[in-house]
This record gives sequence, structure tokens and C-alpha cells, in this order.
Amino acid sequence: MIDLESGERVLISDELWGSYAFDALDWLPDGRLAYGVMHQGEQGASPQLWTVQADGSDLTLLWEGKLERFGSVTWIPGTGLILFSVDPGGYADENLSYRVISMEGATDKEIMVGGNPASISISHDGRQILRYVTRFSYDPLRLVGEEFVLTTLDY
Repeated sequence: MIDLESGERVLISDELWGSYAFDALDWLPDGRLAYGVMHQGEQGASPQLWTVQADGSDLTLLWEGKLERFGSVTWIPGTGLILFSVDPGGYADENLSYRVISMEGATDKEIMVGGNPASISISHDGRQILRYVTRFSYDPLRLVGEEFVLTTLDY
């Protein structure tokens, strides 16, 4: 990270290089950074959700998946929850699983399926999510539909 006032560079962690690739990140309201990485292990790539303080301390693994691909990570305003998305099927947006987990780490919960991780907007109170959803046909590959979906959350 770079301190914009001083220009000082802070290494978050030297443990997350080599077999890791960054996929998504967001600041949490307590000053920590939440980010998703893909870890290349012996059984293939697995997504992991981490938090770390801005000075690089308190590196914490919150969640680890199987063979999914990370889509997005963001804090839900007004809550102590992190919203993240993973795609169990590769790169098809309609398969994205949107999950929430406590900022302190706990059991994650799927709250909705489908949508483009780059096109998510969360209301100021964290109760509604607007997402862009695409649908594809795969023989041949083509876009067959698209829409904006407003979801009211009950968690």
C-alpha cells in the first residue's frame, strides 16, 4: 500500500506472493483491507478471503473455498458483513454465488445467485443490492438476456 501523504510504501504481507493472485479488494470501516486471492495449491486453485490492517499487521484468513473463481469483495454499509462472490462454474455470471460473512469471520451464507461482480451497487443502509445480470446460451456462445435486479436483503 502507499500512504498518499508521505509516499511511504507499506508491504501488506510477504506471505501472499508466489502461489497467490489478487482478485478483489475493499476497505472495511474499521480501517482493515478485505481482499480475495486465488491460491494455487496441489489440488488446483482455491479462493481465499483475507483481512489485514493498513500497516500489514493482523493478517487473518476469513474464508476458503474449493475450486471457485473470485468475483468481488465489498463491505455492506451499516453492517458488520462482507459481501463476496465466487463462481463455482468458471466464468459464467449467472452462476455467481453471492455470500456474506462477518468481518470477524464466521460461517458464510449464500444470499443470492447470478449477476456481474463488476456491476453491483449496495444501498446506503445495506438493505438492498442492485446488480446487473446476464444470461448466455452456450451452443453457440451468445448473450440471450440482460437485466438489472434489485434484491432486498434479510440477514
